[in-house]
Amino acid sequence: MITYAYQAVQARITHPALLLGAGVGLIVDVYYFALRSPHSMPEVAAFVVYALLCMAIPWFPRVAGCGMIVWYLLCAILPPLDAGFMLAGICVAFATVFAFMNTPVDLILIGTSMLTLYLTSTVDTAIAMTIMHAVSALAGYTIKRHMDAVRQREQLADARRTVAVMSRDMALATRLHDTVTNDLSYVITVASTRNLDTIDREERRTLDAIIERSQHAFAKTHEVIDVLSGKAREPDPSHTPVSLRRELEAVARVAQDRLRLLGLAGNVTVTGADAPEPIRPDVHEEIMGLVSEVFANLRRHCAPPADYTVIIRVQNDAFTLTALNTMSPKSTATSPTSGKGLLLHQSIIESIGGELTFHADHGSWTLRAQLPFAPPS
Repeated sequence: MITYAYQAVQARITHPALLLGAGVGLIVDVYYFALRSPHSMPEVAAFVVYALLCMAIPWFPRVAGCGMIVWYLLCAILPPLDAGFMLAGICVAFATVFAFMNTPVDLILIGTSMLTLYLTSTVDTAIAMTIMHAVSALAGYTIKRHMDAVRQREQLADARRTVAVMSRDMALATRLHDTVTNDLSYVITVASTRNLDTIDREERRTLDAIIERSQHAFAKTHEVIDVLSGKAREPDPSHTPVSLRRELEAVARVAQDRLRLLGLAGNVTVTGADAPEPIRPDVHEEIMGLVSEVFANLRRHCAPPADYTVIIRVQNDAFTLTALNTMSPKSTATSPTSGKGLLLHQSIIESIGGELTFHADHGSWTLRAQLPFAPPS
């Protein structure tokens, strides 16, 4: 409990130097106030308020700094009170307001202070205090200029990083367009030409599947190119669990037909609730991507004629997926794969607030995923 309280207090401090300055200033003024004892009750009350404002500077520099200066001026004007003990702390207050507030406000505060000192103090005292306040204000303004310079350097560094990322993305978009899309176009053209010449139904069926998947990959590649080049369309925010369930049913039917052509028999179940709440676009996109990855892994790694099971459930507040299948020892040799797909999905799902686990055990593969529809708290 004490550790958490300490961390909360430490996190609220605007700048560590303020804690040091306010602490030193308060110690000096407490010592000076004690030397001038005894004091009347109004003077003690005024000092207590002053000390509280001084202690609040590290956490609330603008409010506490202005409050200290205003309280200092009131103590200097009102006869029962005494502003003579406010020496070091008021200098910290002037440095603080000049470091954290607008220059016009700063000038009004120090101008009012100079006028008050001139009207309520002797000339020597007014000159001495004015010099102390002016030096403190100058120090605070110097700190402000330094912080502005640091902030500008950080903004410049952020801008350079953004330009570097944009340049890299444009280079990636160009390479994708010049390699992947051109190769896919070649595959589609060759398959379409062969499809016109063949009279074999089985070959035509295979060629149709190749053309359809190549066109799908071609369209998805162009979507990636649009994202990299900054031309991506805004995602559709209107997806609900009802429409998601229907989408998943359609995807499952197509994927199951393709697996059946490869000699893979299995069961895919899609269930869901009719909930009216909209699904976040990033969650919808990740769900569809994960489902595609799961069926792609079945094509690569499942061993015919062994079966597989995929259970998809769309609940009121979350999406769950469970996939089980036997693994082929020769799957990696016949189908190229990087092995990074599920790891990438795991990273995305965890950032959304969900969970993805998968493991192999005695020749079988198990995958479980859960994605909440609501943003993580």
